[in-house]
Amino acid sequence: MPSSSFRPLELIRASGTRKSPEHLLRHGVARAAAGVLLFAGVALEGANTGFVPTALATTLCGALAWVALCAPQRLVLVLSASAVLCSATLTLVTTQLSHRPENTFGSLEVIALLLLVARSLRLPSPLVAAVIAFAAAVAAGLAPLRLPQAEWDQLKIVEPAIILSLAPLAALGIYLRMLDQARHRQRQAALNEQRLEYARELHDFVAHHVTAMVTQVKAIRYVTEAGHAPDTRQLDELLKNVELAGTQALTSMRELVTELRAPGTGPTATGTNLSGLGRLTETFTQTTRIPARLSLAPEVATRPLGPKVATTVHHLLQESLTNISRHATGTQQVEVGVRLGEGDPGRLLVTVADDGVGAKPSAGEGNPVPEAAAGYGIVGLTERVTTLGGTITAGPRDGGRGWRVTAEIPLRS
Repeated sequence: MPSSSFRPLELIRASGTRKSPEHLLRHGVARAAAGVLLFAGVALEGANTGFVPTALATTLCGALAWVALCAPQRLVLVLSASAVLCSATLTLVTTQLSHRPENTFGSLEVIALLLLVARSLRLPSPLVAAVIAFAAAVAAGLAPLRLPQAEWDQLKIVEPAIILSLAPLAALGIYLRMLDQARHRQRQAALNEQRLEYARELHDFVAHHVTAMVTQVKAIRYVTEAGHAPDTRQLDELLKNVELAGTQALTSMRELVTELRAPGTGPTATGTNLSGLGRLTETFTQTTRIPARLSLAPEVATRPLGPKVATTVHHLLQESLTNISRHATGTQQVEVGVRLGEGDPGRLLVTVADDGVGAKPSAGEGNPVPEAAAGYGIVGLTERVTTLGGTITAGPRDGGRGWRVTAEIPLRS
């Protein structure tokens, strides 16, 4: 069942945090005002050329460069390439005209092109990013050549300033690219962890509840094939247990789907204590007819625990009981113990032992659980326990009859 620590897709949803309409309106107005001011500055520079064709072309190139700089990531490549091509073409055409701008070469356009160097380096493809950044730098460096040759003395100041600005802008772009990659790796790691969490949750409630249903149906078939068909009362009780297990499976599925649709809205399965362990052992006894005795130390029963610790203990007991009902034969007694570690009150010691035979492949007392032989349930438990800094072992009990699962979990995980 969904645990209190189960919060799927938090990382994805956090990146799209909802903002109030007033907040969005203020930002929209601020962006619109900045855009109007930039376009006005670009238009004034274009008008200052004194020639209508170059005025229109300068305004268009400058506006396109700023649009490319502020565009969403999916449009940066197309708009950046268009802005660079437009700027370089205007520069080459202007150098062939007899009427050139005397006072301005499009300084706002050059600033946008230089900033595009940093923005372009964040493109997904390293080769494309390098090509676009280099082209933007070249276009920015060529733009001052639009001035008449008599004004080229100004280039002694302008060109060095453009060249010196390229190094910090390129470093900024590379840094932002590395930051994007680190965020992507972090997000992928979080998504992988949540996929594992999905797998654990699905296995826990499917294996537990469906196994209980299968066990009851097998019991009915067994006694019927032996010629001892159950009477109406016995059959009704067995079918009631099947119905109970099926209802619990549907409830668990509904809670998991609720949690997936809206993280944090689904009910928690275990809370922050171990009060649910008694109900779990009682349900196991009721459905399998195998007595399960729970020994819960008083200092642990009422002690508040971290949600992850309580959830892990709950899943450990649930998976162990499920494995006993599925794999062990001839089981007469199941013993569950939960207490503080001997000599280490900061660790919780959980043991689940049965006296059946043929429970699982032998791993040797005290040896780590063999993942290949234990199945996904034990693999999931091992991941849960080791994530909290604990250990889990499994092996046959002394004397060779029965199986024991032991886990030590730090209380302050």
